[in-house]
Amino acid sequence: MIMALTIVGMRSEKGLIINDAHHVAKSYPQYFDHLLSLGADIELVKEEVAH
Repeated sequence: MIMALTIVGMRSEKGLIINDAHHVAKSYPQYFDHLLSLGADIELVKEEVAH
């Protein structure tokens, strides 16, 4: 689902924020690296963990 939403977000004029996108690593750990290498305009943001 995360990978599908990423494609939708790239096609959206307003963009899209996908929370917990790190779960894609279970099936395709290099997914976002591959998108970036293909020229995708995506921003990876690390969430801060509240203690």
